[in-house]
Amino acid sequence: MVKLNIKEDAKLQNKNMIDIENHKQLFIDKRFIQDSENVNLTMNPPYMSEDPILIADRPWEVHIGGYNTVIKENGLFRMWYDFIPPENDPSGITRGVAYAESNDGINWVKPDIGLVEICGNKNNNVVIPRIPNAPRGETEGGTVLLDTNPDCLPDERYKFWTKIRGIPEEDTARGMTGAFWQMYSSDGIYWNVYPDRIDTPKCDTQNVPFWDDRINKYVGYGRTRNPYKGFKVRGVGRIESTNFHDWSEMEEVFRAEEDDWRMIPSPECADRIGGYVDVYTNAASKYPYAEDVYLMLPSFLYHWECVELVAGHGDEAQDMHINYPDTSDIRLLTSRDGISWDQAPGKQPFLRVGLSGGSRSRQLYTAPGFIRVKDELWNYCYGSNKNHSGQFDTGTSDNTSDRVKEGIFINKSRLDGFISADMPYHGGELLTPPVIFDGAKLELNIDTGAGGFASVGFINSDGTVPDGFGIDECDKLNGNSVRMLITFNGNSDVSKLAGKPIHIKIRAYDTKIYGFQFS
Repeated sequence: MVKLNIKEDAKLQNKNMIDIENHKQLFIDKRFIQDSENVNLTMNPPYMSEDPILIADRPWEVHIGGYNTVIKENGLFRMWYDFIPPENDPSGITRGVAYAESNDGINWVKPDIGLVEICGNKNNNVVIPRIPNAPRGETEGGTVLLDTNPDCLPDERYKFWTKIRGIPEEDTARGMTGAFWQMYSSDGIYWNVYPDRIDTPKCDTQNVPFWDDRINKYVGYGRTRNPYKGFKVRGVGRIESTNFHDWSEMEEVFRAEEDDWRMIPSPECADRIGGYVDVYTNAASKYPYAEDVYLMLPSFLYHWECVELVAGHGDEAQDMHINYPDTSDIRLLTSRDGISWDQAPGKQPFLRVGLSGGSRSRQLYTAPGFIRVKDELWNYCYGSNKNHSGQFDTGTSDNTSDRVKEGIFINKSRLDGFISADMPYHGGELLTPPVIFDGAKLELNIDTGAGGFASVGFINSDGTVPDGFGIDECDKLNGNSVRMLITFNGNSDVSKLAGKPIHIKIRAYDTKIYGFQFS
């Protein structure tokens, strides 16, 4: 049997004591591991089908774009999705935002809203740009925010962040200028434009705002481009605001790390690619179902060879090239404060590209946030069989009528299941730092499989074991549950330990532990 090198009759240090009250705690890092033996933190990728749940199937949708938002409100799934209309459409719109809704998150309806004229009529589901309130052109990289600030005005419950490029001269003559726009709505359908613009650099990405109730501020995540190894590398920046209008200077909070570069591309590529790997989007969010958990699902874009120069335009004039492989997948980053970020253990993709010939074989860009569906977490992402340079994967049909494959996909995770503390077949143990809790019961999010098992015990701050709560008095845990109740000789009441420093000790075999909560 594995045992930690801890004398239970010795005084344990309390310098790292954490007051957790009755909040759920996750093993996304080593915050709740003071000591351990044979324990590994492991990232757990979600499941994602090869079949999209939403595709371009309307006359005004030549392509579905990569920047989308999905929110569930009052039982209704609501999606704002990025689309590209036919080239040279008389409307002057070159990219916009359409709306869809669903009762189950799988089967979607594109309602006839009748707001925006495109392809010669208003019989469509387009909601942005709402003319003449917003300019035409290329509305790209937008995110819808359902504002949870308790002081938010009812007419501004929905907010929208986006860049707009290629604004027609007719609209700029009406004073519609600026790269980065903010909009608001009472219902997510009828949008109005705030008069002020955000002065933030390099907004050519999906820019993501949200209300952070931990610091009582709005935070926003966008793009940085800073020199590294002779290249101007894309990264993720962060800004703050108390009122959604006056924003701080952007500070970089993450870029690909040195060991993410397996090689340094040719110096000839320095003006044509960001580097071996760029952090292209961020999909940042504050996780609502546990304490002090921030998550980012950035798209890592890989390109280490320059193949052909292609003339570009606008902000990305020097980046529109054919590069290799120019493919992207999704990584998982975690944080306790939204500022200091760590890649998930192992640095494996959280979402991998799909099979060659499928609809997500070359690029993935995921929407920010997760929707809870029973004991699952659903996230929506865009996938395509073309790389960032517009080149099809080698398994794509030569038939032009069905060559482009793209759409929006669901990926599904276990509730709180991003990272787990794993103990092997022959056993492991972990000891938490001293915690102070409120509550009478302890539950674990745990998976022992069929043949594994776990036991839990408590240790006082002086190293003694409280009577009746030793690890050998715990009833063996076996099974797979997001809320498995801990009992000691049939008794689940741990209230006599509440309000004072206590260590939790877990011994397990062939087991994954995702988190714990007192209630």
